[in-house]
Amino acid sequence: LTNLVRGNLLPSAHLWITSRPSNDEQLPADCIDRTTEIREKPDVTSQRNLKTQLKDQFTQVCEGIDRQKTSALLNDIFTDLYIIEGEKGEVNVQSETRQVQDAKFKPVRQETPIKYHDIFKDTSGENKPIRTVLTIGMAGIGKTFVSMKYMLDWAEGKANENIDYIFPLPFRELNLRKEREHSFEELIHQFFPAMESS
Repeated sequence: LTNLVRGNLLPSAHLWITSRPSNDEQLPADCIDRTTEIREKPDVTSQRNLKTQLKDQFTQVCEGIDRQKTSALLNDIFTDLYIIEGEKGEVNVQSETRQVQDAKFKPVRQETPIKYHDIFKDTSGENKPIRTVLTIGMAGIGKTFVSMKYMLDWAEGKANENIDYIFPLPFRELNLRKEREHSFEELIHQFFPAMESS
């Protein structure tokens, strides 16, 4: 083997020696033209770190008003919600009570049900990417849980594998940081510290 490595046996041969890191010092340095190391791509590592954090965050969730006592597995308590595609336009800022009162006077339109895991998929047939989704609904109806379920399914590899990253940014906490501008990268590193090291 030493003669092969030194080029005495087959001078024109290309050699690719694979070794564990602890064994790399066993070969004479004058016999090695290049040392390489195989690692996972940084994006694979950061995605795995993010998925781990999201699983930790959303596997066990708290229900109800007293969030200290009642917790359950999200996959056990989640029920598929009736999500319909609405009309594009201005956001209605009326109170929920007023919206319900006004609803009886509006003509019924064609409702298009959407599964929560298809929320970013185009259903119009135009094959246009959907980048922004606004979900509205009465307080307590399940908007937060459906977004948690979407992220948990992605983190567990059950759905939306075409998405590289999902970053749930809590608006309550973002509003507390209004005193200065933050870059998107700074926010990601603050809310997802594992992303900074990967």
